[in-house]
Amino acid sequence: MIDPKLETEFIERFVRKERRDRVLGFAAKENNRGRFLKELNSPGIFDQRFITKIGGSERTQGILPDVYKRNGMGGRVYVMSENDEWDGQKFQMSYIVDECLAMCIDTVGYCWKTKIAFFEWHHSGESYLLKRP
Repeated sequence: MIDPKLETEFIERFVRKERRDRVLGFAAKENNRGRFLKELNSPGIFDQRFITKIGGSERTQGILPDVYKRNGMGGRVYVMSENDEWDGQKFQMSYIVDECLAMCIDTVGYCWKTKIAFFEWHHSGESYLLKRP
């Protein structure tokens, strides 16, 4: 089930200031879900100060979740994804990260406890850790 509070929190923490109102507007309207998810579908929308790119051998199943854990991400994440079975659901971070890698689906996962997120952007060959100091 879509959680507007978690989505707003995520947007306010990580989306670039000049894009924030637009993205919040799409997130607030249920009939704009597709547009909202499309807005999240590029790392350029995020504040670059809070992004760590992860690629190469660290970006593999089984290893990438450990990289996120070492950077402070907790166990469960709220998922925003064009995959209808995942969107608006909460999953163990390690499970959904491995699934994203295996299925090549662009996905955002937000850990509401640690306030850390990941963005899996299949097209770039990189994963993105979103973390504020």
